[in-house]
Amino acid sequence: MVDVRRMPLPVIAVSLMIIGVLVFHVDQENQIQGPDLTVPVFAYATPESQGLSNESIAALAETVHIYFDEELIVGAELVVIKNRKIVLHETVGWNDRENELPMERGTLFNVRSMTKPITGAAIQILIDEGRLRLDSRAAEYLPGFDNPDSRNITVEQLLTHRSGLPMSIITAADEYETLYLMANETGKIGPVTLLPVRLRLSGIVLHACRLRPLLGNVDG
Repeated sequence: MVDVRRMPLPVIAVSLMIIGVLVFHVDQENQIQGPDLTVPVFAYATPESQGLSNESIAALAETVHIYFDEELIVGAELVVIKNRKIVLHETVGWNDRENELPMERGTLFNVRSMTKPITGAAIQILIDEGRLRLDSRAAEYLPGFDNPDSRNITVEQLLTHRSGLPMSIITAADEYETLYLMANETGKIGPVTLLPVRLRLSGIVLHACRLRPLLGNVDG
């Protein structure tokens, strides 16, 4: 079994991007109209009404403020939800420190690897609903993967970072209007390999056995 913790960040970054696009694409196939984002998903309530003490929630908020005061963070948006009720929602610090723009509610953050639990849960939901399988090929949802190099890449290989896709396209993210276009282009590029002994992924050299499930038998 591949130790995901030892996989290089380039492989992880590209895999997460492709998986995110797959989740969105599969979900859109079964929805005519998306949710109304102007309507709050969760109602607001007091902490005590949901079984939490006001003191504990206040202490949590104070801790985040201390992080900002001690310059451990530039800014933050803090939300606590219990029983589908928002019991705390406030902002701290700067959205843009250099231009002195304060943090606002609804700010978009680059959460990087913290997307893993979200995309993983979304994939599992689709699997439970019978709308996706681990052995589903990315090419079934992304036409850019329908080529000899990328056609056999599966959802499982993307989730376990064994697709062999390079990170080089991530550095050119601004050139694509949507992640869907970017994901398709990644499939067109396909896995980057140097055979027979080693594989190179965006400057990161891996032993060939890391990607053996994708490439099949590798001599050397």
